[in-house]
Amino acid sequence: MKYFSDSPERTREIARKFAESLKGGDIVALGGDLGAGKTVFVKGVAAALGVKAEIVSPTFTIFNRYDGGTLGLNHFDLYRLKGYAEAEAAGLAEFIGTAGTVTVIEWAENVPEITADYSVMLRGVGSEREIEIV
Repeated sequence: MKYFSDSPERTREIARKFAESLKGGDIVALGGDLGAGKTVFVKGVAAALGVKAEIVSPTFTIFNRYDGGTLGLNHFDLYRLKGYAEAEAAGLAEFIGTAGTVTVIEWAENVPEITADYSVMLRGVGSEREIEIV
């Protein structure tokens, strides 16, 4: 499905509605250029899960774990990784797809060995964002 967003609030709302269908163990791969709105999308997913903590991009830490009301959230940013071996060496493999959590992975294309249940691509189209969910 394709959606269009003209604001961060709309992007979060699209993500919230999408996240209502997620269940524990689901993996969501996020793609898009720098500044496309990936972390904003994660904020919407977190809100739907009941996460109260502030969501920040894990670009430098690679991984953030949040407890939620209904499910936990594992938030990865694999921008700096080059393949599954690096993800495994960083200890991330044991957290991806764990029961009772939703795993959202920014820059999932950097570790193509990870199989996602959903793929979300964010693209800039003029002053809007196109959000494609597969």
